[in-house]
Amino acid sequence: MGLLAQTLHTRPQQVDVQELSSHLVECVDGMTEVVDELLDISRLDAGSLALQRGAFALDELVRELARTYAPLAQSKQLPIHVDVPRLHVHCDRTLLARVISNLLSNAIRYTERGAVRVVARTLARADGDRVELAVEDTGIGIAEAELPRIFEEFYQVGNPARDRRLGLGLGLATVKRLSDLLDLQVTVQSHPGSGSRFSLLLPPCDGRDDGTASAPPSPAASDADPLAHRRVLVIEDDADSRHALLGLLRSWGCDARGVIDGPTALACVAEGFRPDALLVDLRLAGGASGVDAIEAVRAALSRPLPALIVTGDVGSERARAAQARGFTVLPKPVKAMPLRAFLGGAFADA
Repeated sequence: MGLLAQTLHTRPQQVDVQELSSHLVECVDGMTEVVDELLDISRLDAGSLALQRGAFALDELVRELARTYAPLAQSKQLPIHVDVPRLHVHCDRTLLARVISNLLSNAIRYTERGAVRVVARTLARADGDRVELAVEDTGIGIAEAELPRIFEEFYQVGNPARDRRLGLGLGLATVKRLSDLLDLQVTVQSHPGSGSRFSLLLPPCDGRDDGTASAPPSPAASDADPLAHRRVLVIEDDADSRHALLGLLRSWGCDARGVIDGPTALACVAEGFRPDALLVDLRLAGGASGVDAIEAVRAALSRPLPALIVTGDVGSERARAAQARGFTVLPKPVKAMPLRAFLGGAFADA
């Protein structure tokens, strides 16, 4: 990353800027993925992850994640099919999302043609009903002899050259550890050249399934409206983070404004800026709360404005409290795909 950044800095007018910046983005994405996976594994090995089980709609979680990974799948011309009925399960939503995310990422990474599917059904078992959730792909598949080792750290199938674009072999290791912690009984079926199927077993919530029909499956899971001309207010006291977020949002065509705290956000609104969504740092200068800033802007506009919270204090009491109040919380450094997915979903529901 350092070499690429220095080259880019010293050759700003050259025609290869696009190529250099693309390589730099790949490096950043790869580093972020590795750090996230290692942090997850370290926390699991240290026993420092506290489970927060609760009831939630499985189909809503899956569609949210499918929207997040739709741009990556579309870059390979792969549709993501979602066939998950209206079911409620009892699990740790955040950790389950991590498991499904890793499975989706792997499925897209190792599939060049065909599709990726996420399906769910209720299974009647002697020890009680379970909800089976499966991520299926039409990718390269895994030989039977390799299956016992695929959940080991840094072990990869079909990547003898250690191509970093195919990951570093930590995703399934995290899946196995989290699945064991959550008692999801992860299993895999695979055949070389035919694809793979990873399945999980989840406890259903008695009485929580409201029986309503699920939305029809989306062939590409990418119904999000364009972000062009949408107004986004960024409340972030760190200047570098604020400028980076504004640059990304504006590159998507958003009308984005940045302020440092709640009072300046209210002043921006008073001057006539009417945001369609808020992007807010959880911990603002002077110990101020991003949640309080959101509520102040919502009160000023007299409407429940969609709001996304970003924070470096992942797992903190303050972050858990924000999630408990229904806010979506993204860890810093913010990744482009989940940010775009949140905004696309928020604007589609508006």
